[in-house]
Amino acid sequence: MLGRLGVLLIASLVVGAAACQGPAPSAAGTGAATAGPAAANGGAGSAAAGPSQASAAASPAALPPLQPAVPVNVAFVQSIGNAGIYVALERGYFQEQGLEVETHNFRSTAEFMPALARGDIQVGTADINAGFLNILGREVDLRFVADRGTTPPGAGWYAVMVRSGIADQFHDYRDLAGRTVSLSFEGAFNHWLLGVMLERGGLTFDDVNVTFIPPADVAAALANGTLDVIPTFEPTNTVLIENGWAVRWRGVDEILPNAQIVVIAYAPRFAEEKPEAARRWMLAYLKGVREYNDAYHKGINRDAVVQMLTQATAVKDPAMWNKMVWPALHGDGTINVASIRQGEEWFLKQGMVRQRADLDRFVDPSFAEWAVAQLGGPYR
Repeated sequence: MLGRLGVLLIASLVVGAAACQGPAPSAAGTGAATAGPAAANGGAGSAAAGPSQASAAASPAALPPLQPAVPVNVAFVQSIGNAGIYVALERGYFQEQGLEVETHNFRSTAEFMPALARGDIQVGTADINAGFLNILGREVDLRFVADRGTTPPGAGWYAVMVRSGIADQFHDYRDLAGRTVSLSFEGAFNHWLLGVMLERGGLTFDDVNVTFIPPADVAAALANGTLDVIPTFEPTNTVLIENGWAVRWRGVDEILPNAQIVVIAYAPRFAEEKPEAARRWMLAYLKGVREYNDAYHKGINRDAVVQMLTQATAVKDPAMWNKMVWPALHGDGTINVASIRQGEEWFLKQGMVRQRADLDRFVDPSFAEWAVAQLGGPYR
């Protein structure tokens, strides 16, 4: 039987993973913010190492901080994919640019999109899914300014998990036939992912049983055999494996390499009316991303970065960070626009997206390009 402790563990971690694809955004609602970590006053946390320990790649030529300091409200769903933001907060990178950053944690991106479009929130994370693309099609104005999660080859932090008892029956995509697959919601990124897998197996959605199981119930569904397959993120993947509930079948990096999962978005008013603050925010963010990448890929200050992330995320066990595949964050903030277009075309064919968005209007790489120049060039 699945013990209560196991259910609580998987519920606490899977919610964070699934929530970053929360319900399809809606243009309605107020998106009232709930205060998250105190960024403005907690920038240099106890986990922060001294300047001599900081990554050389994260040390641009000094710029004087903006005066007076500029307040910036940042909204996201708590996720380990926000690691670049968390590291930048803990290191004080936003403060050194003269930014008073306050973070706001939501259950889904749908809750804060209207406030982001209005400019009440200046910066937010945005999931690539049918609902969000429909918002853009209605000409809700936003600026996609940087990557916040992609799937380069070898980065299987987002993976298709198969119930342990049937894993040996999965050899190819056609083995999905007759299986029960849980998706985040109608029109989610993993809806497109499943569609791609079915097409490659010569199957259609009629050949599988699609369901939408609440994150807290996933472990029980796997344990009792009512769920066969679920595409999901770390740390959920590792928790499922550690408890023997599921095995990793294929990473999304194998199925849709370099897929753009989440982006950083700016409110147009922030980008246009406070461009210097917008550039400085990006500089601080990419410093955090690069330090995170240095820790993961090069082992530089890894213990210190893990300590920061255990404080900021639901993954409180440092040992778990040594088992997980960490989310892939682009060191230059580059957005894979081609991937977004590819997903949009699939959603259009399925009738989930009503019209193409003018992505050239929404994607603005200039802030990341400026930040990369200040950081001495592309991340290596």
